[in-house]
Formats: sequence, structure tokens, C-alpha cells
Amino acid sequence: ILVLVDGQKKEPLGKISVKTQVTRINPNYSDTHRLVGLKILDIASESENLLNRFIHDAQIAELKRISQRG
Repeated sequence: ILVLVDGQKKEPLGKISVKTQVTRINPNYSDTHRLVGLKILDIASESENLLNRFIHDAQIAELKRISQRG
């Protein structure tokens, strides 16, 4: 189970059941985090839609953050 969390909200945005395989690990991503690449092997279409929306919203938030720096 993958729990989708927005750091700005109190409750998780959702939980999805997904089968994954680790494809890469970057232990030097930052002092506090590791970057893990996953290959999705099996996911229901409803869960896929929720995950796509979550990723899209995160990308938009990151673009806004970057544009405010410059």
C-alpha cells in the first residue's frame, strides 16, 4: 500500500494498492532523504488516476516554488 501525503494537509490524500519493483536507489540525494526509483508492475485504473493527479499536483507546486526563487 502506498500512502499519498501532502505536507500541507493533515490527512493523507489517499491510499493505493500497487505492486512495484525497486529499479534504482540514490542514497546521496540529500542529507535527510534517499531517492528511490520504482517500476509499477500492477495498479488498478482508479488508483492510477489518483496517483497521476498526486504527481501532477506535486509537479505544479514544484514549478511554482522554483519560479518564485528567480
